[in-house]
Amino acid sequence: MKNNSTPRTDPIARQVDTLQASLRYVFVSPMDFGPKQIRIIELVTQGLQDKEIADRMCLSISGVKWYLRAIYAQLNLHRPHGYKRRGLMIWAKGEGLWRSKKKA
Repeated sequence: MKNNSTPRTDPIARQVDTLQASLRYVFVSPMDFGPKQIRIIELVTQGLQDKEIADRMCLSISGVKWYLRAIYAQLNLHRPHGYKRRGLMIWAKGEGLWRSKKKA
């Protein structure tokens, strides 16, 4: 891991950098997920909430939560919800699935 002297300004990116080491034990590849799961992961890394993800993917909110529970279980993330999302973002960044939020 590189140690950049320039501090990160994006709060989510700072959290990701801070928690990066916490997922070293996870050996899951993006190939282990289906296309909908990958799309949900990408939308989570953009900072979208469950309702926004549901709207974009034409799913119910409970459907998004179901997919997220399956993703969290596959990544062995069993902490409170906020930590699960941060852990998911750390994993996604390491696997190259990090997407910056696009302005419409």
